[in-house]
Amino acid sequence: MNTTSLLAILLTLLLGLAPQARAQSTAFTYQGQLKDTGSPVTGNYTLRFALFSAPNGGNQFGATLTNSTVPITNGLFTVGLDFGPGIFNGADRYLEISVGAVTLQPRVFVSSTPSALYAQTAGTATNISGMVPSGALSGIYSGPITLNNGANQLIGSFSGNGGGLTNLNAATIGGLGASNFWHLNGNTATIPGTQFLGTTDNQPFILKVNNAQALRLEPALSGGTIFPNVIFGAFSAIQSGESASVIAGGREHSIQATTAAISGGWRHRILVGASDSIIGGGQNNVISNNSISATISGGTIQVVGQNAQYATLGGGRHNQIGDNAINATISGGRDNVIGTNSSNATIIGGTNNVIGSLSGGSTISGGLQNKIGDFSLYAVISGGYQNIMQPYSSEATIGGGAQNLISTFAYFTTIAGGLNNEVQFDAAACTISGGQANIIQPDSLSCTISGGQQNAISNASYFATIAGGDQNLAAGTNSFAAGHRAQALHAGAFVWADATDVDYASTKTNQFAIRATGGVVLSDNTPAISFGTTTRQMLNLWGTQYGIGVQNGATYFRTDSGMAYYWFGGGVHSDVTGNAGAGGAVMMRLGSNGLTVNGTFVSVSDRAAKANFQPVSASDALAKVAALPITSWNYTNSPATRHIGPMAQDFYAAFGTGEDDRHIATIDESGVALAAIQGLNQKLEAKDAEIHSLQARLADLEKLVSKIATKN
Repeated sequence: MNTTSLLAILLTLLLGLAPQARAQSTAFTYQGQLKDTGSPVTGNYTLRFALFSAPNGGNQFGATLTNSTVPITNGLFTVGLDFGPGIFNGADRYLEISVGAVTLQPRVFVSSTPSALYAQTAGTATNISGMVPSGALSGIYSGPITLNNGANQLIGSFSGNGGGLTNLNAATIGGLGASNFWHLNGNTATIPGTQFLGTTDNQPFILKVNNAQALRLEPALSGGTIFPNVIFGAFSAIQSGESASVIAGGREHSIQATTAAISGGWRHRILVGASDSIIGGGQNNVISNNSISATISGGTIQVVGQNAQYATLGGGRHNQIGDNAINATISGGRDNVIGTNSSNATIIGGTNNVIGSLSGGSTISGGLQNKIGDFSLYAVISGGYQNIMQPYSSEATIGGGAQNLISTFAYFTTIAGGLNNEVQFDAAACTISGGQANIIQPDSLSCTISGGQQNAISNASYFATIAGGDQNLAAGTNSFAAGHRAQALHAGAFVWADATDVDYASTKTNQFAIRATGGVVLSDNTPAISFGTTTRQMLNLWGTQYGIGVQNGATYFRTDSGMAYYWFGGGVHSDVTGNAGAGGAVMMRLGSNGLTVNGTFVSVSDRAAKANFQPVSASDALAKVAALPITSWNYTNSPATRHIGPMAQDFYAAFGTGEDDRHIATIDESGVALAAIQGLNQKLEAKDAEIHSLQARLADLEKLVSKIATKN
């Protein structure tokens, strides 16, 4: 397409190079080439053409022209266009072309008038010479004009763009000398502050490449001072009234704020009042109204909400910082969200992580689908997968793991890691260190589960602890459970249970309970086990009726009434009462009917262990023993066993020895027997002396009788 300027027309008329003039219409011919994904097309296509005043937006001139079934061969086509009179008046025009339903980008800049209209009165003008009166020439002349006679003089001025002038060597143009023009081969002797390239009116300065805008410098007034806006590239805009903003590259950007910047990319927007904000690159990123000094470093479809001053989106895709989230930061990742009013909140990366509204100072370090609920101040999820803090979980922490849950109002709680662990609502300052499926139930305070699985601290438990293991339960204040299926159900209870698959529970407060079916072993270096100084039953061996206790100054062993104490030698354990087991023997039995000893019973009888010696009358002892009632009898708890002996009451009445009149000490009984034997011996010796005396007298009588008989 060739457009001849009015200047060229007038020069041609003056030189008389167009002896005949022909009326011209407003139609012109357009030729182009159509490609699909880089390859020329062939076929019949419907083409539509519209004329605009700007490369984007702007006013449309004339009607939209439709050319149906235009034949295209190897991409080349030719169409006739007519937008009507008065359209091409020297101002910029841009042709928009549509193929079917697709509008091609960018619009084509129309660099010259398609067809100059021939001046109505120029058709008969030939061999014009001399002074042409003012007003004698009018219209547009399409032929070339050559001025090659130095004697020719042009008085007045020409209008048009001078595009057809050649070999022009003007001393002055517009009142400016040749030294005041910028030359294509460089300039010398320029004057700083005086000579410059630009505008002196309130109009933008534009540099183009291949007739497309490459740089636009817009005058912008702020506080009485010009702070120009800078736009590199095409199809981008800085809103009128804003100043000192920069679009450094890319396309289709929009800035509606002062001192804001877009470095590059595509279709970024910095909205009203978001001064000092920056979008570094990427695509379709937005800094919303009044978000002063906000930053989006890059990425795609990222949004900083309104009034989110000093907020930062580092990169990634589909990340969003909500309204009023001052100083909030999302460093990267995808589909991460910081809610409204969550100032100073941070998401470092990951995917689908969410910090809710009014959760200021909270942090999600990374991971996938983690969430901190609304009103959860200074909460932290370090990473992991699908970890959740429900609303009002302020200053709570989930260190990692997967599908862990801190419920509503669980302030200051911690789940360090693991899987499916849960701190339920109102359970403040509680900790689950790890493991799987552990639960701290509602209203618990300062409770701890160190690890393991399926452990639980029940409702309203204060300072309770489960050290580990599985299926343990702590339900009392200051209680402790560990092992397998241990249940500390009372305040202060300490319960440890072995691997036996049965519940093992405390039975009272402040109880230390251990189930160790393999036994309890103390180190060889354990010097002693101390039970303190309180009088009490210290060991319950089989219920409270069997045990070992301490009284003031005494230690006792307890068994059921009528039961016995056994001392076994060798053997193994047997559940049969009184049975020493295979290879064993009963060495001693102490029951309500006495002491049975297997072997010799020895009691202390050392003179050094005795005092207050007094002589005993053996004859008196014999007399008392002779008078002591001796009967045969059985103990009431052993009716089948018969015994012979005195009653303790009679023995005590006769001899006054022993602890009381209900018991007879074996040493007293033996002593009385020995004394009685001595008394009996004394009596026998006296009888022997009397017999010897009588025998001597008898012998004397026998001798006397023999003598008498002999004499007679």
